[in-house]
Amino acid sequence: MALQYLSDSNGKPTAVVIPIQDWEMLKKKHEDLSELEEIVPAKKQKPSDFRGSISKKMAREMNQYVEKSKQEWDRDIF
Repeated sequence: MALQYLSDSNGKPTAVVIPIQDWEMLKKKHEDLSELEEIVPAKKQKPSDFRGSISKKMAREMNQYVEKSKQEWDRDIF
């Protein structure tokens, strides 16, 4: 069973994801698990909800990389 662990922005594990085939197999073995299923719509998030998700240093490095890529693109085209 290949599990995926989801973590918050601090790296703290918050959830485990299992493949649907494994979930179906577990439900067959343990019928009471079906009672746990509840479809919950995904929370809509705005881009501003992600503010502070990466460090300022990382953001600066990413912007520099993008600018460098733009310059290389312009140089190679014209």
